[in-house]
Amino acid sequence: MLLALLATAPDAGTLEVRDTALQIAQALLASDVEKLTALTPAGFAFDGRQAWSQSEIRAEWLHALERRSLKGAQIHGAEVVGCDEMVKRYGPPPERWSKFNLSATRIAIVNLDGRALLVIFRRRGDVWVPLGVSD
Repeated sequence: MLLALLATAPDAGTLEVRDTALQIAQALLASDVEKLTALTPAGFAFDGRQAWSQSEIRAEWLHALERRSLKGAQIHGAEVVGCDEMVKRYGPPPERWSKFNLSATRIAIVNLDGRALLVIFRRRGDVWVPLGVSD
């Protein structure tokens, strides 16, 4: 019984990815551009378009908030999968992500009232950092 529980327990990296993805989703729902900007590093990709400066990242988040209304939306959980599992379930990533090596990434699939927010992470040293978002 204990072996079965241990086999399904998420590892620390999965928890780190999930928790950060949920923070991003919560900030998105709250329209908290400052927190979104703080959570996203230089080179962060918005549907494949990279933003390198804090002002570019902030402008991209503002654009995303203007483009899609999330008013009243709620988070209904998040699942973390590797790139191979994502491809197995949903097929290859869109062309706009082709310039990125996604093979060693983890993807958090955040359920926002039935709409998927994908937050893609890559390992940098001992931590998982956000690489980009897509829907």
